[in-house]
Amino acid sequence: MPGHLVRCGNSTPYDISFGKQAGGGAVLLLQNGIAGVTIEGVSNGEDRYMDTNEAIKQRYVCPEDVDFYEKMGVCFGREVKKEFSHKFRKVTGHIERYM
Repeated sequence: MPGHLVRCGNSTPYDISFGKQAGGGAVLLLQNGIAGVTIEGVSNGEDRYMDTNEAIKQRYVCPEDVDFYEKMGVCFGREVKKEFSHKFRKVTGHIERYM
């Protein structure tokens, strides 16, 4: 999902939380002599990072995700498909989070 800078909107709680995690993780990396990298995420007591050249590579979005957000009213500047199908599945146990 595009962040607030791309959406040109207000920051979401997710944006704010990730900003705090990335900033704190960056400080810890620098304190441990690791520089010139990009924070990918922070969770479960682990800072995940990657080379910045890898982090800024172009990545393609899933067309089904775009369809979903358009159905919810987000405009990506293209004509919205009339047909939209979505599946539902009940889960238990570990909760999957996006990042």
